[in-house]
Amino acid sequence: MESPPRAEQSIKTWEKPPLGIVKLNWDAAIDVGRQKMGVGIIARDHAGNVLAVFCASRPLVIDPTVAEDIVAWKATDVCMLMGFSKVILEGDSIEVVKALKGDDWCWNRYGSLINDAKSTLNSLQDWHVCHTKRLANSTAHLLAKHRLTVSEDQL
Repeated sequence: MESPPRAEQSIKTWEKPPLGIVKLNWDAAIDVGRQKMGVGIIARDHAGNVLAVFCASRPLVIDPTVAEDIVAWKATDVCMLMGFSKVILEGDSIEVVKALKGDDWCWNRYGSLINDAKSTLNSLQDWHVCHTKRLANSTAHLLAKHRLTVSEDQL
């Protein structure tokens, strides 16, 4: 398997994952006026084919890092629900990516979700987490923004 980019090397355009790996991009969108947070997750294979999409809206989370953490945690849940065992997760929150990649137990304001996500990831056969620029994460971002206007979850 090819080595994915390290978190320090932010990805600028979306790239297909290696054969046998599923790439999940996640993002959150916040609408203070509607008091909602949008969740967007998309999973694609080595050919760029969409394997799964998850969109949802949740009550407003004002802290963007906590919102991103919630969505990253949900992305790990999607891995389990869909039976993905080899994954690359990409998000545009460097703080969340660093927390997921860290070896230590996370004790900050969103630590319980990070620790739960890490536990889920550690049950997979192989996983990597990478930071990406917003442009390379645009599909997940559009899904999250769309969910600000719709209330039901969709997988």
